[in-house]
Amino acid sequence: MSEEAAHSAKRRVLKEWMTQSLSREERLVLLLYYYEGMTMNEIGLTFGVSESSVARMHSSLLQRARALLRRRGLG
Repeated sequence: MSEEAAHSAKRRVLKEWMTQSLSREERLVLLLYYYEGMTMNEIGLTFGVSESSVARMHSSLLQRARALLRRRGLG
């Protein structure tokens, strides 16, 4: 598989995972952090939780995403 095809496959799998498997809060954390450029502290203030809670959720989401890609042979 070419590098471009692998990248496209990863994006497709992750998009499907985000839209079908994550809670609204989990999706928002990823969107606010990666697409809106908010800090973990800013996201925590938005949700009314601590920065460390957001950081733990983010870390867990990354671990789950990596595991999903490995299971699909894309990691």
